[in-house]
Amino acid sequence: MYLDYIKITSEIDELQTLIRYVKFKKGLNFISDITDMSNKTSSGNNIGKSTFLELIDICLGKTSIDSIYSDRKTKGINQKVKKFLENKRVFVELSININSHTFTIKRSLYNKGKEIYFNGKKQKNIKDLKSLLNKHIFHNKINKPSIRDLLVLFIRKEEDAIKSPLDIFMDRTEDEKKYNILVFLFGWENIELLLKLSDLKISEKKINKDMAVFKRRLEKPNAIETLLKTITDSINECKKQLSKLKFSDGLMEALKNKDIIDINIINLKNTRLNLEYNINKHKESLALLENNISNITESEIASLYNEAKRYLLNNISKDFEKLILFHNEAINNEKEFIQDNLNNLNEKIKLVDNELKKNIEEKVEIETINNILDIENEINRLENERGKYLNEKSKWDKINNEQNNLYIETNKIKYNIIEYETIFKEKLDKFNEIYKHNQLLLNPSRVDLLVVAYDEKKGIDIISTEGRKGTGSKMKDTLLFNISYAQFVNKYNLNFPTFFLFDCSELIHENTRDIIFSDLIKATNMQLISPVLTSSLPDSIKNEIDNYSILRLSEKEKLFKIEIIEEIYPMIAQGLNYAKENKFEKAKNKFKEVLDIDPNRDDVNYFLGLMFVNNKDNYDENMAAKYFQKALEINPHNYRALKDLGVYKMANISIDEGIKYFFDAIKIKPD
Repeated sequence: MYLDYIKITSEIDELQTLIRYVKFKKGLNFISDITDMSNKTSSGNNIGKSTFLELIDICLGKTSIDSIYSDRKTKGINQKVKKFLENKRVFVELSININSHTFTIKRSLYNKGKEIYFNGKKQKNIKDLKSLLNKHIFHNKINKPSIRDLLVLFIRKEEDAIKSPLDIFMDRTEDEKKYNILVFLFGWENIELLLKLSDLKISEKKINKDMAVFKRRLEKPNAIETLLKTITDSINECKKQLSKLKFSDGLMEALKNKDIIDINIINLKNTRLNLEYNINKHKESLALLENNISNITESEIASLYNEAKRYLLNNISKDFEKLILFHNEAINNEKEFIQDNLNNLNEKIKLVDNELKKNIEEKVEIETINNILDIENEINRLENERGKYLNEKSKWDKINNEQNNLYIETNKIKYNIIEYETIFKEKLDKFNEIYKHNQLLLNPSRVDLLVVAYDEKKGIDIISTEGRKGTGSKMKDTLLFNISYAQFVNKYNLNFPTFFLFDCSELIHENTRDIIFSDLIKATNMQLISPVLTSSLPDSIKNEIDNYSILRLSEKEKLFKIEIIEEIYPMIAQGLNYAKENKFEKAKNKFKEVLDIDPNRDDVNYFLGLMFVNNKDNYDENMAAKYFQKALEINPHNYRALKDLGVYKMANISIDEGIKYFFDAIKIKPD
């Protein structure tokens, strides 16, 4: 699996204009500088070499595109580049070849990279792109580990490039995730089994956490059964008490009038007290009247009567007997009147007593209802408490069951994993053979050889007998690791990338780089895409820099060619205007001026070719074909050049050859 090409285009009004087309090749793929060493003020820095790696990374699913025009450390933004990308609506397209089948990823470098295409089909979001990349690059349909986790091994920029081979995973991932990533990359044969084990471990952590929370909430979970029995006994006792209490159906309504009944009882008691008081008074009056009935003897009354008659009552005409009779009759009349009142009072007090009895009975039954309600409330409280503990018991049983099931399932998977571990360790042994061979190739007397070893927590660990190393030594070991990994992938036919992005390689010692670049990488079916300072390279490489470089940049011609584009766009427009006016010679000369400034313009070479076939006075189809061919060398996807070159081939060479060009044009532009 290797990178095919990367293309940078400007797309305005559905017209695609090529800015860069870079074809990758096997082996070394340098992005190098062209620097005038005689000019002490010039350098090969800040011309877009590392940004080129960023473009590849963006096509491989990096979420943010800000790194193209911003500095992560200083937070500074290159406004000139940012505005150019937005105004020219710039896209980057990467093609990857997998077993002779290619697929393309295209992303906008404006609007935060939200316009995303995979094989020409627009994607909803970056998540969908990542899923497709994982499926195609790693044949990983389940999307675990994620594409970005896996690509860390293949993309080493800035700080990642100077880390030891596997240190890139240390800061990014926890052990469980790291384990799955590393064993996946080294060809573990049943990753689904490991992912299932990972899920079980996550579930186990959750269950342990739930259990800890449960135990904090309930000090003795195992005592729930005892608590439930105690509560159930209390509920049964309350129900027994309840069965002994009865009340009439109408008293529930009376319960609502409890306060009125209490007032009635008080009023009735007061009324009764008043009645009792009046009855007693009447009885006292009757007793007094009874005492007032005359029982005097006739001789006593005669003596009194004669005395009164002599002194006071000379004219008394009543007889003594009549007087006695009158006196007693008056008293009897009064007694009858008082007795009648007394009878009425007794009747009233009977009525009051009946009413009072009725109200008291109602109050007694109301108190019975209150007792019943109190008992029912207690039953409800106990039922709620029992429900709570039943719920707790259910949770506790569930946690215990889940824990037991997890234990069984985990042990079952661990048992099955043993078989895969054996095969996997054999693969690591093969990798170590390759890695040790490459280390000894650089230094035959080296004793502190790095090897990888299976680690039950981290998956794979690097073992070394030497302590801290310098930056150059770490980068050398890391680059050797990547080369060894490519050889390992090729040996086992793993469906993994054999391309590596590697920054800062100039920090590796010159002699070491010479062997790595000239011998190891050349002998390995792999791609190393690396920005380099030409001045830092070994002479053997420097002398062949054009052969090793896929892109050469300079202060005059940086990655996006902003300054050049600003200069030549008005010239191209002027040339096109001359062509519209049939001033073909002037157009031709203007296009040649443009190519003197930027020879790698496929569109201008195509326009220049058109001038030789459109100009009837100076018609030259062979020259036209030459420029069409040049346009295709710069940009193999220039469908206009393919179409017109096809016409030329049909007319001058063969119909079949011409048809091939037409089919290639239709693949690029179906309409």
